[in-house]
Amino acid sequence: SFHFTCVVELAEQSISMISASLLPYKNHRVLFIDKGQTGGHAEEITEMLKQLDLEPIVVKDESQVPPPEIQDPTGKDSGHAYDVIIVDSVDTARNLRTYDEFKYIPIVLLCPVVSVSLKSALDLGITSYMTTPCQPIDLGNGMLPALEGRSTPITTDHTRSFDILLAEDNDVNQRVAVKILEKCNHGVTVVSNGLQAVEAIKKRRYDVILMDVQM
Repeated sequence: SFHFTCVVELAEQSISMISASLLPYKNHRVLFIDKGQTGGHAEEITEMLKQLDLEPIVVKDESQVPPPEIQDPTGKDSGHAYDVIIVDSVDTARNLRTYDEFKYIPIVLLCPVVSVSLKSALDLGITSYMTTPCQPIDLGNGMLPALEGRSTPITTDHTRSFDILLAEDNDVNQRVAVKILEKCNHGVTVVSNGLQAVEAIKKRRYDVILMDVQM
Protein backbone atom coordinates (compact mmCIF):
# COMPACT_ATOMS: atom_id res chain seq x y z
CA SER A 1 0.00 0.00 0.00
CA PHE A 2 1.03 3.63 -0.34
CA HIS A 3 -0.16 7.14 0.39
CA PHE A 4 0.55 10.64 -0.81
CA THR A 5 -0.12 14.23 0.18
CA CYS A 6 -1.17 17.00 -2.17
CA VAL A 7 -2.46 20.56 -1.91
CA VAL A 8 -5.59 21.47 -3.87
CA GLU A 9 -7.80 24.53 -4.13
CA LEU A 10 -11.29 24.49 -2.62
CA ALA A 11 -13.81 23.87 -5.38
CA GLU A 12 -16.13 26.70 -6.35
CA GLN A 13 -19.65 25.79 -5.16
CA SER A 14 -21.54 28.82 -6.49
CA ILE A 15 -24.03 28.15 -9.28
CA SER A 16 -22.86 31.41 -10.84
CA MET A 17 -20.23 29.26 -12.56
CA ILE A 18 -22.90 27.67 -14.76
CA SER A 19 -25.66 30.30 -14.67
CA ALA A 20 -24.87 31.54 -18.17
CA SER A 21 -25.00 28.01 -19.58
CA LEU A 22 -28.34 27.28 -17.89
CA LEU A 23 -29.95 30.62 -18.81
CA PRO A 24 -31.45 29.38 -22.12
CA TYR A 25 -33.28 26.66 -20.18
CA LYS A 26 -34.87 28.89 -17.54
CA ASN A 27 -38.26 27.55 -16.36
CA HIS A 28 -37.82 24.30 -18.29
CA ARG A 29 -39.87 21.53 -16.71
CA VAL A 30 -38.12 18.68 -14.90
CA LEU A 31 -40.10 15.60 -13.93
CA PHE A 32 -38.61 14.10 -10.75
CA ILE A 33 -39.84 10.58 -9.98
CA ASP A 34 -38.89 10.20 -6.32
CA LYS A 35 -39.20 6.62 -5.11
CA GLY A 36 -37.26 7.33 -1.95
CA GLN A 37 -33.93 6.00 -3.20
CA THR A 38 -31.93 9.25 -3.18
CA GLY A 39 -30.78 8.64 0.39
CA GLY A 40 -33.25 11.10 1.90
CA HIS A 41 -32.19 14.01 -0.30
CA ALA A 42 -35.31 14.40 -2.45
CA GLU A 43 -36.36 17.72 -0.89
CA GLU A 44 -32.83 19.10 -1.27
CA ILE A 45 -32.80 18.09 -4.94
CA THR A 46 -36.15 19.78 -5.52
CA GLU A 47 -34.93 23.00 -3.93
CA MET A 48 -31.69 22.90 -5.92
CA LEU A 49 -33.66 22.58 -9.17
CA LYS A 50 -35.54 25.74 -8.19
CA GLN A 51 -32.22 27.48 -7.45
CA LEU A 52 -31.16 26.55 -10.98
CA ASP A 53 -34.31 28.30 -12.31
CA LEU A 54 -35.84 25.00 -13.41
CA GLU A 55 -39.41 23.96 -12.68
CA PRO A 56 -39.61 20.61 -10.84
CA ILE A 57 -42.69 18.39 -10.96
CA VAL A 58 -42.30 15.75 -8.24
CA VAL A 59 -44.20 12.44 -8.11
CA LYS A 60 -43.72 9.25 -6.11
CA ASP A 61 -44.04 6.77 -8.99
CA GLU A 62 -44.92 6.51 -12.67
CA SER A 63 -48.65 6.15 -11.98
CA GLN A 64 -48.76 9.70 -10.59
CA VAL A 65 -47.12 11.34 -13.60
CA PRO A 66 -49.41 14.02 -15.10
CA PRO A 67 -50.08 13.65 -18.85
CA PRO A 68 -46.94 14.79 -20.68
CA GLU A 69 -48.69 16.54 -23.56
CA ILE A 70 -49.51 20.23 -23.16
CA GLN A 71 -51.98 22.22 -25.21
CA ASP A 72 -52.17 25.80 -26.38
CA PRO A 73 -55.32 27.94 -25.78
CA THR A 74 -56.95 26.46 -28.91
CA GLY A 75 -56.61 22.94 -27.56
CA LYS A 76 -53.90 21.95 -30.03
CA ASP A 77 -50.97 19.88 -28.76
CA SER A 78 -47.94 22.15 -28.48
CA GLY A 79 -45.25 19.79 -27.22
CA HIS A 80 -44.13 17.71 -24.26
CA ALA A 81 -44.54 19.11 -20.79
CA TYR A 82 -41.24 17.65 -19.60
CA ASP A 83 -37.76 18.55 -20.82
CA VAL A 84 -35.80 16.21 -18.52
CA ILE A 85 -36.72 13.32 -16.23
CA ILE A 86 -34.83 12.66 -12.97
CA VAL A 87 -35.04 9.12 -11.57
CA ASP A 88 -33.46 7.46 -8.55
CA SER A 89 -33.11 3.96 -9.98
CA VAL A 90 -32.26 2.23 -13.25
CA ASP A 91 -35.46 0.19 -12.98
CA THR A 92 -37.55 3.36 -13.11
CA ALA A 93 -35.66 4.53 -16.20
CA ARG A 94 -36.19 1.16 -17.85
CA ASN A 95 -39.91 1.22 -17.05
CA LEU A 96 -40.33 4.75 -18.43
CA ARG A 97 -38.85 3.74 -21.77
CA THR A 98 -41.74 1.31 -22.29
CA TYR A 99 -44.11 4.28 -22.66
CA ASP A 100 -44.11 6.01 -26.05
CA GLU A 101 -44.52 9.47 -24.51
CA PHE A 102 -41.33 9.05 -22.45
CA LYS A 103 -39.10 7.24 -24.92
CA TYR A 104 -37.03 10.23 -26.05
CA ILE A 105 -36.95 12.52 -23.01
CA PRO A 106 -33.40 12.66 -21.54
CA ILE A 107 -32.98 11.00 -18.15
CA VAL A 108 -30.69 11.96 -15.26
CA LEU A 109 -30.01 9.30 -12.62
CA LEU A 110 -29.48 10.38 -9.00
CA CYS A 111 -28.84 7.90 -6.18
CA PRO A 112 -26.38 7.31 -3.32
CA VAL A 113 -24.54 4.54 -5.18
CA VAL A 114 -24.57 4.51 -8.97
CA SER A 115 -24.21 1.06 -10.47
CA VAL A 116 -24.98 1.25 -14.17
CA SER A 117 -22.98 0.04 -17.14
CA LEU A 118 -22.15 2.32 -20.04
CA LYS A 119 -24.21 0.09 -22.33
CA SER A 120 -27.28 0.35 -20.09
CA ALA A 121 -26.90 4.11 -19.85
CA LEU A 122 -26.75 4.39 -23.64
CA ASP A 123 -29.65 2.01 -24.19
CA LEU A 124 -31.87 3.81 -21.70
CA GLY A 125 -30.94 7.33 -22.78
CA ILE A 126 -29.42 8.25 -19.41
CA THR A 127 -27.44 11.34 -20.33
CA SER A 128 -25.77 11.77 -16.94
CA TYR A 129 -25.72 10.25 -13.48
CA MET A 130 -24.32 11.26 -10.12
CA THR A 131 -24.33 10.24 -6.50
CA THR A 132 -26.29 11.94 -3.74
CA PRO A 133 -25.87 14.07 -1.75
CA CYS A 134 -24.63 16.61 -4.27
CA GLN A 135 -24.11 20.35 -4.53
CA PRO A 136 -26.27 22.65 -6.70
CA ILE A 137 -23.37 23.23 -9.10
CA ASP A 138 -22.96 19.44 -9.47
CA LEU A 139 -26.65 19.02 -10.21
CA GLY A 140 -26.51 21.88 -12.69
CA ASN A 141 -23.58 20.31 -14.51
CA GLY A 142 -25.47 17.03 -14.60
CA MET A 143 -28.66 18.64 -15.91
CA LEU A 144 -26.95 20.62 -18.65
CA PRO A 145 -26.23 17.73 -21.09
CA ALA A 146 -29.83 16.52 -20.71
CA LEU A 147 -31.27 19.98 -21.36
CA GLU A 148 -29.00 20.45 -24.35
CA GLY A 149 -29.99 17.05 -25.70
CA ARG A 150 -33.67 17.82 -25.31
CA SER A 151 -33.31 21.08 -27.22
CA THR A 152 -31.96 19.19 -30.24
CA PRO A 153 -34.75 17.51 -32.25
CA ILE A 154 -34.43 13.75 -32.39
CA THR A 155 -34.74 12.32 -35.86
CA THR A 156 -35.01 8.74 -36.98
CA ASP A 157 -34.61 9.68 -40.64
CA HIS A 158 -30.86 9.64 -41.10
CA THR A 159 -30.85 10.31 -44.83
CA ARG A 160 -27.13 11.02 -45.07
CA SER A 161 -24.63 8.38 -44.06
CA PHE A 162 -20.86 8.65 -43.83
CA ASP A 163 -18.04 6.19 -44.39
CA ILE A 164 -16.12 6.47 -41.11
CA LEU A 165 -12.72 5.17 -40.05
CA LEU A 166 -12.49 4.65 -36.28
CA ALA A 167 -9.04 4.29 -34.72
CA GLU A 168 -9.46 3.06 -31.16
CA ASP A 169 -7.38 0.59 -29.12
CA ASN A 170 -9.95 -0.15 -26.42
CA ASP A 171 -12.38 -2.98 -27.22
CA VAL A 172 -15.21 -1.56 -25.10
CA ASN A 173 -14.87 1.90 -26.64
CA GLN A 174 -14.85 0.31 -30.09
CA ARG A 175 -18.13 -1.49 -29.47
CA VAL A 176 -19.82 1.58 -27.98
CA ALA A 177 -18.70 3.88 -30.80
CA VAL A 178 -19.68 1.40 -33.52
CA LYS A 179 -23.12 0.94 -31.97
CA ILE A 180 -23.74 4.69 -31.86
CA LEU A 181 -22.50 5.30 -35.40
CA GLU A 182 -24.29 2.35 -36.95
CA LYS A 183 -27.50 3.41 -35.22
CA CYS A 184 -27.22 6.59 -37.30
CA ASN A 185 -26.78 4.49 -40.45
CA HIS A 186 -23.07 5.24 -40.88
CA GLY A 187 -20.58 2.68 -42.19
CA VAL A 188 -17.69 2.05 -39.78
CA THR A 189 -14.26 0.53 -40.31
CA VAL A 190 -12.35 -0.13 -37.06
CA VAL A 191 -8.56 -0.18 -36.61
CA SER A 192 -6.58 -0.46 -33.39
CA ASN A 193 -3.79 2.09 -33.83
CA GLY A 194 -2.50 5.01 -35.86
CA LEU A 195 -0.31 2.88 -38.13
CA GLN A 196 -3.29 0.76 -39.14
CA ALA A 197 -5.25 3.96 -39.75
CA VAL A 198 -2.56 5.24 -42.14
CA GLU A 199 -2.61 1.94 -44.01
CA ALA A 200 -6.41 2.01 -44.18
CA ILE A 201 -6.61 5.49 -45.73
CA LYS A 202 -4.05 4.48 -48.33
CA LYS A 203 -6.47 1.81 -49.55
CA ARG A 204 -9.69 3.84 -49.64
CA ARG A 205 -11.20 7.25 -49.01
CA TYR A 206 -13.19 7.96 -45.81
CA ASP A 207 -15.59 10.81 -45.14
CA VAL A 208 -14.57 11.05 -41.48
CA ILE A 209 -11.64 9.74 -39.42
CA LEU A 210 -12.11 9.45 -35.66
CA MET A 211 -9.08 9.01 -33.40
CA ASP A 212 -7.64 10.43 -30.20
CA VAL A 213 -4.85 13.02 -30.25
CA GLN A 214 -2.19 10.53 -29.13
CA MET A 215 -2.63 8.57 -32.35
